[in-house]
Amino acid sequence: MEDGIISMAQGERQVGEGSDQFVTSDVFGDIFGRVDGATLAKLSSVNTQFRTAAVDEAHWENLCNQRWPSTKQAAVKRLISSAGGFRKFYSNCFPFITPRHGQVKHYEESASATDFISLVDVACNGEVVLSRVVDGINGAEALCGPLVDVVDTTWEGDYGVPMNPEEDGPLVSIDTKHLPLTPERSNRQRLWRTLRNQMRVSWILIHKKTHQMVNLSSWKPLTGMRHCGYGDDDILLCFGTILPNPSSTPVLCNILMRCKTFELEEKELHPETPAMTIVKVTELGFTLEAGDGVHFLRRQEAVDVFSHAMTCHKTIDHSKVANIYHDFIATQKSNREALIRRESHRQTAIAICFVGCIVYILICFCYKQSF
Repeated sequence: MEDGIISMAQGERQVGEGSDQFVTSDVFGDIFGRVDGATLAKLSSVNTQFRTAAVDEAHWENLCNQRWPSTKQAAVKRLISSAGGFRKFYSNCFPFITPRHGQVKHYEESASATDFISLVDVACNGEVVLSRVVDGINGAEALCGPLVDVVDTTWEGDYGVPMNPEEDGPLVSIDTKHLPLTPERSNRQRLWRTLRNQMRVSWILIHKKTHQMVNLSSWKPLTGMRHCGYGDDDILLCFGTILPNPSSTPVLCNILMRCKTFELEEKELHPETPAMTIVKVTELGFTLEAGDGVHFLRRQEAVDVFSHAMTCHKTIDHSKVANIYHDFIATQKSNREALIRRESHRQTAIAICFVGCIVYILICFCYKQSF
């Protein structure tokens, strides 16, 4: 599709803008409505006719609705329109954050947790699993920092309710009929690879006053594990990104999604139909973790980090985001181990001093008893 449109664009250039049009505007609109955002942006720089068709807000609204179903809500549409339209929204929220040293912009007026709104969307293999609109940053005053659980909370206000409030949690079915009968461990590994390749999470944060916006998620899972603390069938997927901290080292915006998996056996009714794997999203939230791997950002410090994240450098290269994430995790692990060693040395020194004092007291006592 893209190659054909680019070829048509080259032919249009050869004919020239002053010649008669051989493709009508209606045809342009129909074709441009079928391409992705990157192609649409390229076509807008071909000539005047292409630009007129490519900047049509209807195309960009359709792209946003497909990628982020939460943008379909009326209140969100009004907010996006007042912030510059769907084309600006797509260009700001499609790329990923890449922090750079010295790029943090300081604001004269401090923001508050109520100044933000979050658009949270989850999809698996193109199927919408979860879509929420969260007004404010819940839990910003908590000891562990902002932890917004968008699954079990009942939302109120002007920004909508869960898309399927009558469902017992967001569910998605994964077809495993292409998998051969293998040991359970192998099936679990294949299930994890399937989730890694198909599960997508977007967490867009919008400042309602300045109309700035940014996507805090890595879109694809950066890492994952089987969460033994909750059950053998629980899987923890980690999304997120690295955010600059104006007062310290960069921090990790760790978006965690906990899923519970179970099998639906249908062989008794349909022997030729293999089991289906059902994945239920039981928790989805985020925290801000400091570089030492121990402390969490909370209260005004967390809100300030989100304010400065609006001006971060962005990229569409997911591999670059993954590399930055893994480098940060390695540094965080090293800092945590160094902190544990220092604490161990401190405890050892205290124990030695305590034992030394006891020995000294016993020696003095024995010396006095000898006389």
